Amino acid sequence: MTKPTAPSSTVATQGPPRGAILISVPPPTQTDHEVQVSLHELRALLAGLGMPTLDRLVQRRPDSGGTTVLGTGKLTELQELIASHTPPEAEAPFVVFDGELTPG
Repeated sequence: MTKPTAPSSTVATQGPPRGAILISVPPPTQTDHEVQVSLHELRALLAGLGMPTLDRLVQRRPDSGGTTVLGTGKLTELQELIASHTPPEAEAPFVVFDGELTPG
């Protein structure tokens, strides 16, 4: 009689792992250095999950009065980044925001 084998703790993936595009929309009081430190920490967390960071965007807005988190220019830039990091027949990268998002 053979012993059952324990399930493997690793997950097989096909092709390279999907990466992430990091986005920060800091409050006006947050310095550029603080933004970079926060994005670096987020990048390290994702790396620990095996997810590479492909790119990052920072959107500076004087207030949060818009209907979207990103302005139209940054939305266009994000679309272009997603397209440039998505090979044919592949899934698009994850978009990870550094901060809280609320519906609205």
